[in-house]
Amino acid sequence: MNSLQRSFRAGLAALILGTFLAFSAQPAVAGTNPAPDLSLSLPIGASPWDVKEGPDGRLYVSDSAHATVLVYPVDATATTEPLAVLNLKTAALVPIQSMGLTFAPDNRLFVASGDEGIVYSFASTDVIGVVGVHDIVASSTTFVINGTVLSVTFHGSYMFAFAFDSDEIYVYDMVSNQLYMFLQSTNGLRSPTAGVVLDGYLIVSNNHGVADGSGMISWLPLSQIEGHGQVGGAPGVNVMSTKTVDSTASLSNFTDYLTLDCNDNIIVTNYGGYPQPINVNKFSPDSTQFSAPITSITSDNLELATSEGVDVDSVDRVWVAQTSGAVLRFDSFADACPLAAGLPNTGLSEPASTEWAAAAIAFTVLGIALAFVRRNRRVGRR
Repeated sequence: MNSLQRSFRAGLAALILGTFLAFSAQPAVAGTNPAPDLSLSLPIGASPWDVKEGPDGRLYVSDSAHATVLVYPVDATATTEPLAVLNLKTAALVPIQSMGLTFAPDNRLFVASGDEGIVYSFASTDVIGVVGVHDIVASSTTFVINGTVLSVTFHGSYMFAFAFDSDEIYVYDMVSNQLYMFLQSTNGLRSPTAGVVLDGYLIVSNNHGVADGSGMISWLPLSQIEGHGQVGGAPGVNVMSTKTVDSTASLSNFTDYLTLDCNDNIIVTNYGGYPQPINVNKFSPDSTQFSAPITSITSDNLELATSEGVDVDSVDRVWVAQTSGAVLRFDSFADACPLAAGLPNTGLSEPASTEWAAAAIAFTVLGIALAFVRRNRRVGRR
């Protein structure tokens, strides 16, 4: 065997070993019936509806049973008590049923009150960084929606509110201070619950889809929504979807809340499960109408039977709010991405998979370099 062959084999061995290290270090993807990695410690009788990581890096949970928002550290353990309990009040000091929640670009907290059909806003100074038990009073900025509004989404200066029972999407322009209304489409999509913005589209979860029990995800062009509506209560403009994902086979049914992970995969909860299993699904952003999910958290019992709000935190963990009384965390369901965390990764003891991959690649390069150094030395001796 000549020195060139030996060098090639040594480099190939290093490449194989480095590749093995890179792939074997990846975290396991959640499969069927995985146990949650954490269940938050909630007050007795709590009915958590939505969950979001706030701009201060804390976890905010709406509790519709007690008209509160509970605040936890993002690295909470199973016994961690809330850092803050925010009792939501109207200007008349009437408790506000808290369902969907989100933060505006200016850090105001917005809460959808569900059956009231009102979206309330709260000053950031009453929310961000606050600890202890506090009554917080809604500001004068409220939005009366013609329907059961379950969630709110922001994109730039626009706020989207989803009227579940009237198949409408309300859009508030924070610059012009105008409220617009849209019918979602004319092709049968029904009961919009929540939305996310991606690549020029408002991606909407339709709880009832084209028929009861067959929820659907639809893509609506932002160019037909933002700044193009009719003011006030006038009939809105129909916005046709450019693409849908039919959930009859892939989403089970009753699609509810959705969020994006760092690779823009769409993570969707589906409520109830009847008659199919109860799923939290991850879809590629390039999914087509009958695409199967990349993977699912599946349950055939009550554990996921009341899934509503979902969020991916700054260290790539999925949080699912269950109105039956739990907030569950799944550590390996969302894609793990480099430099995703704006906070210390205090909830995970293992390095990110990308760090392992980088180390493996470095090892591979070093192995190949050493092989060629040995070859050159042998050639120099001749």
